[in-house]
Amino acid sequence: MPTDAPPPSHGCGEARAKQRGRGLCASAPRISGVSSSAMCAWSSTPISPPIQPHPSTRALSRSMQGPTTQPAVGTQQAHDPLTAYEFRIGVAWLNLGGPATPAALPGFLRSMLSDPSIVNAPAPVRWGISRWAAAFRAPRVANHYRLIGGASPLFSETARQLAVLEQELGPRFSVAAAFRHSPPRAEQALAQLASSGCERVVAFPAYPQHSRGTTDSALRDLRAAAQALGIELATCPSFPADSLFIDALAAGIETCLLRAAGERPHLLFSSHGLPLSALRRGDPYGAQVERTAAALASRFPGLPSSLAFQSRLGPMRWMRPYLTEELARLADAGVSSVIVAPIAFVCENFETLYELDQEIAALAADLGISTFLRAPAPGTHPAFIACAANAVRRAAHDAGWGDAQELQPTPRNNAQDASHIAAHGAALGSRPA
Repeated sequence: MPTDAPPPSHGCGEARAKQRGRGLCASAPRISGVSSSAMCAWSSTPISPPIQPHPSTRALSRSMQGPTTQPAVGTQQAHDPLTAYEFRIGVAWLNLGGPATPAALPGFLRSMLSDPSIVNAPAPVRWGISRWAAAFRAPRVANHYRLIGGASPLFSETARQLAVLEQELGPRFSVAAAFRHSPPRAEQALAQLASSGCERVVAFPAYPQHSRGTTDSALRDLRAAAQALGIELATCPSFPADSLFIDALAAGIETCLLRAAGERPHLLFSSHGLPLSALRRGDPYGAQVERTAAALASRFPGLPSSLAFQSRLGPMRWMRPYLTEELARLADAGVSSVIVAPIAFVCENFETLYELDQEIAALAADLGISTFLRAPAPGTHPAFIACAANAVRRAAHDAGWGDAQELQPTPRNNAQDASHIAAHGAALGSRPA
């Protein structure tokens, strides 16, 4: 579901009671089965350090953006992929997008709420809803964004993910972001990849669970742009129960368990919701979210767990239980320790930093839940980067673009690697801390 769509207030936003045990667990133990380059990149790239109780807005913004460069380590023989391979392969990293500045919020809302894949209504109705949201909802949501630094963290987070993925894939691949409802859009991403010598592109929808409003909308947009540019496409499938993706989610929970030593916390898996009408039309999202929750719960058989849904928008009936309802139920049952694990996002975004870390955390405090911890999104965790790299290689192989050996990474120039994070950050318009 949408990665950076601003949710409505759930009523808990007004409550700002002093909270005990609040924080984001970010560091994760090493996961076997991933390359040393991915592990090195993860350990040296900041991904959402722990948020202490009552952080300042400036500190929170700085913690999410982090540095945009890495020091070079050693030297190697430079490798020229354009002469080593018959052709290069591009990777389009598909995601929803978000506002890069508060001024960009109205345009982001207009684009998102005009999408028929998200708002299932006639075009005049979508037009009216999108314009109303841009005019009346944007100012209030902009205040929420200011509490997390003034802009979506999706840009800096995605820049780091793209840089590490490009390192993991090797010099035959070039990676670019294609956002559905904000720049850089599909045509910009494909033009960037074409300028790098890529005439064939693998689409990687960065949505673990397939949905018509996110995955299908992004792919439809990318295919139209690819056809106009004469670029051949291959597509990666969703990955709701991929073992490496589950490894990354589990690692975040494990770090929270270390902070909750001596307690038996309830694992509350949170996912962006969908209107029930979308499920009735055959959207596979709900079933795939349940697969993710079941696979993750199986890693912690000794702990109670449940699944709930966040970010409900509008008067329609959505998937339940709502996250606020489930948190209240747990409090009524006497649960005093909760770890919330977002399972539908691959990086930190508005829903994690504002809705979970501020609104839901405040509600937990009001309900008497003394320990409230939020597990990090996968980010650049090496298991998740390996998950994405494996999916890209499989898609390229299945498209006939190389055998398994050809698609494996080869030695790189480390000085070139060190520039990737800065280059991707510039392409996405991210700002240094």
